[in-house]
Amino acid sequence: CSPRQEGRVYAEKNKHRELFLSLVKRHQSELYRYSVKLTHNTELAEDLLQDTFCEAWRSIPSLRDARKGRGWLFQILRHRFSHWVRDKGRRIKPG
Repeated sequence: CSPRQEGRVYAEKNKHRELFLSLVKRHQSELYRYSVKLTHNTELAEDLLQDTFCEAWRSIPSLRDARKGRGWLFQILRHRFSHWVRDKGRRIKPG
């Protein structure tokens, strides 16, 4: 990898980092409230939100339009919740 290519890779990663942090800052509270609504449990909601942000970080290069970031995050959250319920057998109990 040439220094020029390394510079482009760094710039791209930095762009993704800035976008991710911006999305988290802008939508974290709303996503948390939705997580609580789904799980009926604040601890599970925090875990679900953490899983959502981890998946979003891994997938941030796939977000083609930053204006659709809110919907993209909610889609990830719903997918993670479905995964919890279906595949991990988590019991969602009020708490």
